[in-house]
Amino acid sequence: MKIANFTQSELDLFREECNFTDIESRCFELKARDWTDVQISIELNVSESTVAVTMRRVRNKIDKILRNNVKHAEDPQTATCGRCIVYHSMNEWARIPDFLSSKGVLYIYSDYRTENDINIPRIKIGDGIHSLSEIPFATMSITDDDMEYWDNKPDTASSDFGKTVMIDETCRDFAFPTDGYLMLEFTSADDFAKVYICGSNGNSYFEFEKRSGIDIHSKEVFVKKGMKCQYIGASFGSAVKFVPLV
Repeated sequence: MKIANFTQSELDLFREECNFTDIESRCFELKARDWTDVQISIELNVSESTVAVTMRRVRNKIDKILRNNVKHAEDPQTATCGRCIVYHSMNEWARIPDFLSSKGVLYIYSDYRTENDINIPRIKIGDGIHSLSEIPFATMSITDDDMEYWDNKPDTASSDFGKTVMIDETCRDFAFPTDGYLMLEFTSADDFAKVYICGSNGNSYFEFEKRSGIDIHSKEVFVKKGMKCQYIGASFGSAVKFVPLV
């Protein structure tokens, strides 16, 4: 935290709110003029270690003021949970690298990157332990190539949300786009249908089938988003359907 990097209005705020002691105030004013610890120790006739300890107290007080005065934009949908969003530009955040994060708070870097004249923000999530500069971006593991891939990837299931999806011989590896029910429906007692169901990792296959000469009741099983099924076969009068929960 370099005192000389703060604006005049910010310096005035610290002078008014920080309740500096005499020596803290004198060190603060000289640091605002970008003096070094050596220069200050000579000017005030104190040791460099005294200047260092004093400036540590000064910075702690400034940090408290910044935490209380930083701009907050509460999300109405999460306000009841006590969470909030804190936003600053990159330059503003760079001025307070020692800013201690609060647990659960979302910190927005509002102008992290600009594309087509639109600011693309990045987010950090506070842990209440580390300073903001030490916390990685929540999206740091997602590269620009990853984002482009998923943005451009055709979502074949997007039109299936909210309506029944028919599964037939063309669906050899159908991934369930959301939680829902896999249903086997029949029109006669001699109908049958059979599919394999597996987890999202491709393991744990189990058969789901209906073959009965006694009744024509439908059969269903609950499936989770990401699970898959393979269509094996069905008689003419039967149907395999996925009914999403939305």
